[in-house]
Amino acid sequence: MDTSQNVPDSDICVLNSLVSDSSESSGPDSDQIPVSGSRPQPTDLWELVKAELARSLAPSVFKVWIKPLQAKCQDQTVIVEVPNQFFLKWVQEHYESKILALFARECQKNGCEEISFELVLPPPPTSPPPAPAPQETGIVRSVPAQRTIWQTQGPLRINPDFTFKNFVPGNPNRLAFEAAQAFARGENLGTDILFFNADHGLGKSHLVQALAQKSLAQNPELNIYYLSAEEFTSEMVCSLKNQQMDDFKLKYRKDCDILMLEEVCFLAGKPKIQEEFNYTLELLLNHGKKIVLTSTKEPKFLGKGLSEQLKSKMNSALLARINPPDFETRLAILHRKADKTGLKLDRQILEFIADNIQNDVRLLEGCLVTLSAKSRFLNQPVSLEMARECLSFVQDTADDDLSAGKIIQLVCLNYHLGESEITSVSRRRQLNEARAMGMFLLRTLTSKTLEEIGACFHRSHSTTLYTIKQVESRLKKDSKLKELVNYLTNQLVQG
Repeated sequence: MDTSQNVPDSDICVLNSLVSDSSESSGPDSDQIPVSGSRPQPTDLWELVKAELARSLAPSVFKVWIKPLQAKCQDQTVIVEVPNQFFLKWVQEHYESKILALFARECQKNGCEEISFELVLPPPPTSPPPAPAPQETGIVRSVPAQRTIWQTQGPLRINPDFTFKNFVPGNPNRLAFEAAQAFARGENLGTDILFFNADHGLGKSHLVQALAQKSLAQNPELNIYYLSAEEFTSEMVCSLKNQQMDDFKLKYRKDCDILMLEEVCFLAGKPKIQEEFNYTLELLLNHGKKIVLTSTKEPKFLGKGLSEQLKSKMNSALLARINPPDFETRLAILHRKADKTGLKLDRQILEFIADNIQNDVRLLEGCLVTLSAKSRFLNQPVSLEMARECLSFVQDTADDDLSAGKIIQLVCLNYHLGESEITSVSRRRQLNEARAMGMFLLRTLTSKTLEEIGACFHRSHSTTLYTIKQVESRLKKDSKLKELVNYLTNQLVQG
């Protein structure tokens, strides 16, 4: 059917440009996967979603949490059964929003009519099939037909556990934590735009959602729109196709008190979307509204793909960088999560996990959840060996290119020492300096844990951690030490 008869020529030109913008970032993986028949069945859509999840998630994550899920069709509802309440809660908290977005996308691509998607627990063995699960034990979300699919931004998709109380602050995230609280309290920060910048898994979404919940608790009359830049783009394209741009503009420019947009880097290279978004920001700011943005890149690193007008507004924001948590913060996160789940762990096990997972808070929490489940299901206490096994499920591991022996050998050669001396109990100054250098290089150039590094020098975990921190501190003000570290690193890397 030729829809151009109902759309003005000017709008068609804009629409073509918008669709072109969106398709440029999609890549070959966005092509529709063929399924049997002229139109896929609801369960076929679930298989398409699983295929996409297999591509986007780590293999170990997909194998544990997604692959076991099987779907069946009941009328126009796709029902996915999960093994138990624990499994259900984990999938809801970590993958539900992604699954719903992918399911909606596949419905839209394949021109399906309205379909529901439901996660449920298995019925009791002796009970008849249960009625549709209530909201607290299952999620039922309607996926509208193609033309209205992106109007499901509706109520905030907020995780109730993502509060300021449940966020563990530390030196790497202190500024972002304090700024989010001040923003939620309505304090004057000199700007109405707050920009969270962090890699994936470090707490951007947690702070944004905590800010939203705190703001609503203080003023329930607020209208807060929380969505991703990709959703904003898709909703705008859909509104234009359906000649509903006036409603779209009214929604974000008049009815919105706080606009929260995740991953604004998605807008790079999409000039028409940026133009609309820039007008929206300008009107909101002129009326004293609040803007919260997140991105894995700082505004200055978004490059030429971002318009100067939009980049200027982002540069006027309060930039709150969230860095990877340090050891103490990781340990505090694990303590908090363990206490919340009632999991009793020795400090040695907590330190082992904190030492091995350094750059992703989600992985830290995921490892504890896996440990808790394994301990409960197998009726076994958590051991260090069990922790090692769980780590293999939640993170990719690889053999070190550099061996401890090679690093220690080069350090000994540079300091004119024998290997037996550097691992001895002597605390002679030259030996201490050589040991510290060896520990630091092992820490930065290999994936060995503090426990393993300490064992190479016959030192404890705490002594190893203290020594490495001393080197890191000295490097900030000792140029000669920095030159030596660079020299030894180059020698090791270049062979």
